[in-house]
Amino acid sequence: ADDWRSGGFDGVLGFSQGALMAALLCARLEERGEAPPKVMLLFNGFLTPLPSNPPLRWWRDLAPSSLRTPTLVVCGSADAGGQAARLAALFATSRVHVVPNGAHAMPREEEDLAAISAFCRAALCGRAALGGGEVGAASAGEAGASPHPCRASLL
Repeated sequence: ADDWRSGGFDGVLGFSQGALMAALLCARLEERGEAPPKVMLLFNGFLTPLPSNPPLRWWRDLAPSSLRTPTLVVCGSADAGGQAARLAALFATSRVHVVPNGAHAMPREEEDLAAISAFCRAALCGRAALGGGEVGAASAGEAGASPHPCRASLL
């Protein structure tokens, strides 16, 4: 949280357990009324196992759609079933992108990277088309486009 508060970041990215930690950070920032990330990318994350210590009970009790940070949850089709959807359900503005034949790894295919890039551009540039559901590859016009003027720094 101290690194986030120091500024200079637009979003948070987490992989596996790091995705859970990124989601916890975002939830805590929102709960305390502090500025949350403009975008969050969670790769192969999970909602459970739930923290068992009493100080983290608030995490267990979060209602679906209670967090407002635009969030893209990316998971491999062969990764732990259902975990991505449960994590995404906490965020009112979340999308899920499933990497076909993907395992517990960061996506590398152009189609997947284009979907991630399109989500980030939409979130950082204030586009309203971030609603829930699955996100697909960028449209033909976006795929070969020059770099977008929106820039971001991720924690």
